[in-house]
Amino acid sequence: MPEATRTVRATFRTMREACACVTQFTIARVVPVAVEVLDRSAIQAVESEFAFGLAADAGALLLVAVDGSQPEVERASLIVEQVLRDGGGFDLIRAVTREEEDRLWDVRRALSPAMKKYGTLKLNEDVVVPRSRVPELVERVEEIGRRYQTFVVNFGHAGDGNIHVNFMCEREDKEAVRRAREAVRATFKVAVELGGTISGEHGI
Repeated sequence: MPEATRTVRATFRTMREACACVTQFTIARVVPVAVEVLDRSAIQAVESEFAFGLAADAGALLLVAVDGSQPEVERASLIVEQVLRDGGGFDLIRAVTREEEDRLWDVRRALSPAMKKYGTLKLNEDVVVPRSRVPELVERVEEIGRRYQTFVVNFGHAGDGNIHVNFMCEREDKEAVRRAREAVRATFKVAVELGGTISGEHGI
């Protein structure tokens, strides 16, 4: 078990800004143990249900965790904070205590219950693309959602390009379910086009 952990949270105007920071961590010689990203729809979902105080115009949110000895995490978390700030992040919060850290991660934990208001059926896939292609993946999945008139939420592991794509619909609405399944198939096609694969964690 690591001696200490630190989490930093930041919101961004765009997904591209958020994901650009992930590359900068490597340049800054920081290796986070977790880099979670939420898209605009995910932010709006948790905010509407739980009122975390997240910016209404945020296009993405990053949760970045580091671990190690106390001096190591202090140094690394300060670097992470600076990278996020330089990359356009705002409303930055760097947790100091375990309680503060838990509160930051509450946003991520709130996602599943928050999404229930958008449908009784969730088609959840976990596509993987190269890290640099995550913004394009999210943009194209959002377009797929519009094309098939299906609400979609994207979140996942920005550090390795593993994104959970969630298409929401009403279980009893056969036409809505059909559109959602078509949206999933279109998403798989996009993931492969972007040099990725259709499953990173769930198996096939």
